[in-house]
Amino acid sequence: MRLLLLTSCLVLAACGGAPRSTPEVRLGVAAEFVAVYNDWDAPRAAALFAADSSKRASKLQKHFAWLEDQLGACGEPQYMYSTSHRGARYTYACERGSLETWLKLDKAGKILKMSSGATGVAAPPDLQEAARAVVASLPLSACPKPAFQTNLTTGWPNSLGSCTLGRPWVFGHTTGLFHVLCEGGKTAVLGVRVDKEGTLVRANLVKGEQYIYRDPRV
Repeated sequence: MRLLLLTSCLVLAACGGAPRSTPEVRLGVAAEFVAVYNDWDAPRAAALFAADSSKRASKLQKHFAWLEDQLGACGEPQYMYSTSHRGARYTYACERGSLETWLKLDKAGKILKMSSGATGVAAPPDLQEAARAVVASLPLSACPKPAFQTNLTTGWPNSLGSCTLGRPWVFGHTTGLFHVLCEGGKTAVLGVRVDKEGTLVRANLVKGEQYIYRDPRV
């Protein structure tokens, strides 16, 4: 019954109807997303997106190739939670670890924004080391100005005091999220980005319960 419902929603989209970003439509897109991940097809990948479809599909292919090296093949999507009336997060059990993706659809059921990454496997060494170095330096002073983009020198992040790095949450090749535990039992999520040479270019802390993962963006 569930499969029939998903098929009906996707047929409506193909026939020029006006599918809304319902849970059923989002789950159907999430299933198509992992099907393309497991068996790459450029036209199918481009058809997922609302705009700049060929360009986004090309970037997605490179991202998928890296993810497949980490995770192997992945199974069907499992709903995690909604982030808005058009956005939701899904997890996929893989041969090694899991794939996580966040999808936000437009009114026609096409991907407007998305992110995806690996979890449950070792993070890339450059990301892990960048996260470790950032957390070890907390609280971070504004003088001298850090060499990377950050929100760690002012406001709420600066009030956390000393912190310890927890396990990686989810990551791509150059961007990752890490759980952080700070003084007084406060928790946060650290997002870090490194360049191709492994140099830290951005580090931000956010309150874990308010965070919606949107990197690496494709």
